Amino acid sequence: MADKTLIKVAVEILIEAEPYQVFNALTTGTAIWWGIPYLQRKDACDLIMEPKIGGRFYERWTLDKHDNKGALHATVVAIDPPHLLRLQGSFGMTTRAAWGTATIELKQAGKHTNVQFSYHAFGELDDIIEEEYARGWYDLLGRLKFFVEEGSAEGIKHDPSLSLLD
Repeated sequence: MADKTLIKVAVEILIEAEPYQVFNALTTGTAIWWGIPYLQRKDACDLIMEPKIGGRFYERWTLDKHDNKGALHATVVAIDPPHLLRLQGSFGMTTRAAWGTATIELKQAGKHTNVQFSYHAFGELDDIIEEEYARGWYDLLGRLKFFVEEGSAEGIKHDPSLSLLD
């Protein structure tokens, strides 16, 4: 296995929904469709995206909002609802010197939204990490699609009050 310093992942999918519905699921409904094994700890109880410049994307390890236990995955570095979301951070690679950028662009395509996703990371990487992250991003975007189109998901949090399909 050869060491790498850069990995790139690109995924493009169509989701049968308006861009604003997909964007809302990406930003305010993340914990509903994002879950194990894509968390720092299996006992994480929430995943939060603050949809603003400098906003954090992080998981909480306790229900006590005054307790700061958790892990920061990324920071929002660009946002243009409902067309663009760009995050930068470790995305779970906290035991390595690695940093990544995830860009999600949403474009209307008839009754669908074309989701163009790219992830570029650099640092202490290898072929196994590249394969795991490629497989993970494909899976997560598939979970997003299923959530938006079908209204159900297997994330770490269930919130029936969030109706993204209306």
